[in-house]
Amino acid sequence: MKKIASDSELWELIRGYHEVHLFLGYGERAQYANVEEVLQALHPSLRRIENKCHGKPFLAIYGGDKAVEERPDLGWLMKQVQERYNCHILAIQSAGVPDAHVDFSFVCEQQFEKAKRTGPDGQEHEVDEVLYGGTRNGVPVGGSRYYLGAQLIKPSSHGGKRLLTCCWVMGGGGVALDEVKYADEQAVPWVYVPSRARNEAAYKSTYGPVHEWVIKRMSESGPQGKVSLLVSGN
Repeated sequence: MKKIASDSELWELIRGYHEVHLFLGYGERAQYANVEEVLQALHPSLRRIENKCHGKPFLAIYGGDKAVEERPDLGWLMKQVQERYNCHILAIQSAGVPDAHVDFSFVCEQQFEKAKRTGPDGQEHEVDEVLYGGTRNGVPVGGSRYYLGAQLIKPSSHGGKRLLTCCWVMGGGGVALDEVKYADEQAVPWVYVPSRARNEAAYKSTYGPVHEWVIKRMSESGPQGKVSLLVSGN
């Protein structure tokens, strides 16, 4: 694993790939009911990406979740993608030690927000909490400010070409919902893969809040040429 030490080194790395894809999904709280089911839905598209890269690896970016088979969240899913396809994995995260299997890691400077939490004494206290991702007041925070930052999503940032090819959304909670909404607002192409949650109690639904928003988004506005719904066999 190579650790990326600066913003400039990060952008230089990303510019070296013909295709750059961002992957969003469930964290440890909800996890995946069936990772193989999700991989089956992704498979034809990932093979097409490989073909477009003509033997060179594509870059797959995600938020750095740990790959643990016993709690299969986005981290475990990305490890399977790494093992099965010709890609390099870049983890962009706000805290923690990067997983050993990733090809590149970038731990960004932390951002915090104030939150009120009940302490052991039963009293409410104001604490600083790390912003891992998502948006605040419509602005990406935490790792999102990099993998959904202007350097990646604005066409003018790389000779008229957007560095980020596509955003893949395989379920997710509040952070992933913020991120896909922001990608949609910024006209970043994105693909949604319906993915069942292992812990349905986490969001009181089988597919989580991202699914509910996607269904509403597509029924109200239509795909407009930049949104896709991907299921097994497509």
